[in-house]
Amino acid sequence: MYKNIFIIKSKIYFFSNFITDLNSYNYIKSRVLGKYGFLNIFIKKICFLKKKFLKELKFLNELKIESLNYFKEQLLKLNHNKSINNSYLKDLDISLPGRFIKIGKKNIISEFFERVSFFFLVLGFDFVFGPEIENELYCFDYLNFPKNHPARDMQDTFYLDNFNMLRTHTTSVQARLLEKKKFPLKCVTYGKVYRYEKENNNHQSMFFQYEMFWVDKKICFNDLLSMIKVFLIFIFNDYIEVRIVPKYYPYTFFSLGIQIKCSLCLDGCSFCNFSKWVTIAGAGQIHENILKNFSYDINKVSGLAFGFGVDRLIAKMYKISDIKYLYS
Repeated sequence: MYKNIFIIKSKIYFFSNFITDLNSYNYIKSRVLGKYGFLNIFIKKICFLKKKFLKELKFLNELKIESLNYFKEQLLKLNHNKSINNSYLKDLDISLPGRFIKIGKKNIISEFFERVSFFFLVLGFDFVFGPEIENELYCFDYLNFPKNHPARDMQDTFYLDNFNMLRTHTTSVQARLLEKKKFPLKCVTYGKVYRYEKENNNHQSMFFQYEMFWVDKKICFNDLLSMIKVFLIFIFNDYIEVRIVPKYYPYTFFSLGIQIKCSLCLDGCSFCNFSKWVTIAGAGQIHENILKNFSYDINKVSGLAFGFGVDRLIAKMYKISDIKYLYS
């Protein structure tokens, strides 16, 4: 049922992209909110279902109110743009020769962030950001990294002094939010991370990470797997071959690695380390020790986390053989 509501919400925002004038506004509004619009038809169908589904009706009513307000805003924008155009045309001298304006193009990393952010925005996630210069507490101690973990070594992390460093993952933002005791917690974050490692086709010392974390009651591993599946279909606009393998991450348990088939080869290449598979994401349930560190009741509350390297995912989408081409 919630999947259908998500699809309806996506449709509304999708159709709104085609509003250019008053005629298109009236047509799209009638398709969505009219007597025979798909939102009202779906609400009528809900009323004939069993009582256990009636609680979903409140989400639909909220969505209807949100849609009404959204279309009001669109109408105000149309009227405002029309008044600006009218005043502009009065002062326009059409006898003047035109000027060619060069229009730039967004970097594919920026386009990817916008696309992914839309997906999580529709699902109700909030956007949060954290500092790129972190300390050991948020980067390691609170995230269940033991004192002897290799990531703490100078050979793996860019230390600025004995305590501060360039963050090695965006999971440090999760620790900062858990410290504030926010509940429920449903957030995404993205940004640059830094690791001291040998650079090759699919490894760089600086790269982008995107991470989702969700702390709430009555959420389980199946919710995470379903979200990952829908996310990959949304990103690639198609079903792709995916392999899930066990992994070790100190901050999750159980931990999974999400792998997809290499798009550059059939029998193995340097990009996939001749394995035919490329790991693009890590996921799992937030480790109980992390929730205990911030005084959450692990008998009532659980958490899910899902993070991926943006560079490798873009390389798969655009069949880029070396991720450093994204920055050069």
